[in-house]
Amino acid sequence: MHARIVNGRVAEIFPASDTPLAERFHPALVAAMVEAGPEVQPGWLWDGVAFTPPPPPPPAPPPPAPMVIALWQFRRELRARGWWEDVQAAIAALPAEQRADAEEWLEYGTEVRRDAPLLLALAGALGLTEELEAAFTAAAARTL
Repeated sequence: MHARIVNGRVAEIFPASDTPLAERFHPALVAAMVEAGPEVQPGWLWDGVAFTPPPPPPPAPPPPAPMVIALWQFRRELRARGWWEDVQAAIAALPAEQRADAEEWLEYGTEVRRDAPLLLALAGALGLTEELEAAFTAAAARTL
């Protein structure tokens, strides 16, 4: 078996044959071939001496945090991260109309949008803007 090498990588594998390579292929193609063992596959690396399998592909990026989660998931995550009291204090510090809206949302709402202005304002006030995506991802994984 022979491997055609392009830029240090196996581009093609040619099975062994009784016919010499020079009779089967153009000289330029033969010049790019080296003898290879049966384990060698396209994509393997060739350093001029030995073949090695290619490095594993990088891990897939994590999926993006969901845009919407259930309010109960959000509340559970706030408590799990020790943020519940801080959020309550930040809401208590809001102007009366915003405070009433925030309290009703936390008490009677059904969902939380990651891009909701109130949520972003609370996260900013508490210095949690960077942690918000991870918190949403963890909250979305919560089940009853």
